[in-house]
Amino acid sequence: MKHAIALPGVVAGVMLGLVFMALNTFGSNLSYGMQEVLGLGAMAVAVAFAGVRAVHRLPADAFTGFPARYFTAMLTSAITAIVHGVIAWLYFAVIDPRYLERFYAQYLERARDLAADASGNEQLVASAGKMKDFILDPFSQAMVQFGTVLMLGVLVSVVVAALVKPRA
Repeated sequence: MKHAIALPGVVAGVMLGLVFMALNTFGSNLSYGMQEVLGLGAMAVAVAFAGVRAVHRLPADAFTGFPARYFTAMLTSAITAIVHGVIAWLYFAVIDPRYLERFYAQYLERARDLAADASGNEQLVASAGKMKDFILDPFSQAMVQFGTVLMLGVLVSVVVAALVKPRA
């Protein structure tokens, strides 16, 4: 039973981590917004894949009502989030340690672009400056990745539990 839950979560987390690394490595030509959309889309697909695989693998004789299906899908989402968080930390801390500096520069530029007037610009840039330590910390950014996948997992697991039934 634990392989039915863990394996899809690990596979989805690794797949998501590879997409994440590819987007961060080769996606520099894409706009910030497009990178966000692709990243969130990949997270939702990975969590849905893991949840569907795990629910399909539930034993036919087990209790398979909505709560059991939701709990199974949510556990796979948590495993996917953990694996992805570890891969994100490895990417930020080991594979491309300068990525977060480039991300912070892009964050500051976006803050400047969002300001409608000069006083708003100063306030946004000042608030972005206060976030510098958080943004440049690989562990903090890995936790953001983990949390994002986990929150999407809560939502996607409801859909998976409602629509997917175990194989008979």
